[in-house]
Amino acid sequence: MDKTKISAKDVMKPHSEAKVLFYQKYLDIKLMILVCAHFAREIHIYDLFCGRGIYADGKKGSPIRAYETICNVRHKRPGYDKPIYLHLNDRNRRCIEKVRGYIEALPKSDTPPCNVEYTNMDATSILMQLGNSGKTKKGIVNVFFIDPYGYKQISRKFLEYLLRLGSSEILLFLPVSFMQRFTKHAFSKDVTPGSLPLRHFISDYFPEGHPMRTGHTIDIGHYVDYLAEAFSCGGQFFTTAYPIERNEHNLFALFFFSRHIFSYEKILDIKWKMIDQWGFGFHLPDEQAGLFEEQFKADRIAEMLEQLRVALVSYLAQKVRTNKDIYDFTVRHGYLPKHAKAILRDMRNNNQLSVMDIMTQEEISNKNRFDIEYKKEATLIYKIL
Repeated sequence: MDKTKISAKDVMKPHSEAKVLFYQKYLDIKLMILVCAHFAREIHIYDLFCGRGIYADGKKGSPIRAYETICNVRHKRPGYDKPIYLHLNDRNRRCIEKVRGYIEALPKSDTPPCNVEYTNMDATSILMQLGNSGKTKKGIVNVFFIDPYGYKQISRKFLEYLLRLGSSEILLFLPVSFMQRFTKHAFSKDVTPGSLPLRHFISDYFPEGHPMRTGHTIDIGHYVDYLAEAFSCGGQFFTTAYPIERNEHNLFALFFFSRHIFSYEKILDIKWKMIDQWGFGFHLPDEQAGLFEEQFKADRIAEMLEQLRVALVSYLAQKVRTNKDIYDFTVRHGYLPKHAKAILRDMRNNNQLSVMDIMTQEEISNKNRFDIEYKKEATLIYKIL
């Protein structure tokens, strides 16, 4: 193949590989929990714009990674046979047929790992089908991976509807650099018809007078943060972004949506495991960093943890807090329980913090007990000394 003619559709670029790797890690953690969770009767995974599945260089896209992840989870959890449904859709029929051909050619076991459904529809039609299907009942868990051709079909109404279909979560991939470059024009007086979809998308989430609608140039980092915050719809959902660098001038991002703080904690865990010298996100290798790359990464993590320490000390200084308070505070600020525990342990060892039983009001003797976990009720209280 002539390399000058290779496009992103032919060979998996690093940013595409980073995207599907994050999705695969998320699915692996999610499914390992769900297959043995009592509240989940059925698991439905929707890849609404699944693409061709296999690239010309043999690398695997999201539909194949999802199928393989389900197989791996079945292998790791042999005693659980909870139904899993993988719904693969693309408006390009040739893509769907290629994905179907690859999956159906794989060796079959006596018990298929999941039920696979192939469709060739637009996203709006799938939305209407889901609303009339019964996949919104208690015990149905829906996971949506949305990697659209732009954002024209991805309205606020569309995303909010998906999140209210039973117990649902979303991973949404958006071309944020492209959106950033055209947002200013989308809100200018001479806006062209081609910019109206972006104008409608931004107007859905941001009120009049917000920087996203004033026509000012917005730093790309702030642009991503504004979107992640707006996607929470006033705190109704837990949302976060995972930036993905395509090249020096283009940044994409995966946005995660959930109604549950525990799921949000798990996605944060993935982000922290994939952190690099620049912080959260996938960045192309920095040739100048060389041997110092790991040190830069360590410095960045230390800087971020110091920000949590300052915020947590200020939070504790306001009034007495419970372990449940601190769990919520930590996760909502984008950190993990282990980060808060390390700070609290250091404070306690330096006689800066008192940890008491909430019932007896007596100091607990175990200096490693903090009870900062999702399932923990309010058992301890923390007081600055």
